[in-house]
Amino acid sequence: MILQALNSYYERMASKPESGMPPFGTSVENISFALVLAADGTLRGVEDLREQQGTNLRPRKRCRFLRQ
Repeated sequence: MILQALNSYYERMASKPESGMPPFGTSVENISFALVLAADGTLRGVEDLREQQGTNLRPRKRCRFLRQ
């Protein structure tokens, strides 16, 4: 019963874009860098994704898929 109530609450929150609730199967994480890969899978570079906030660099919040 508790799990059903939690699921119902999640579905209500996820249906409202202003709630900030990530889509099912994803999570919002702080991401600082991205690995850039070539078509053959070799590393082409590292991309800095941090944002300037005042004098500090802060990681960006990104939605990512969760492993199953």
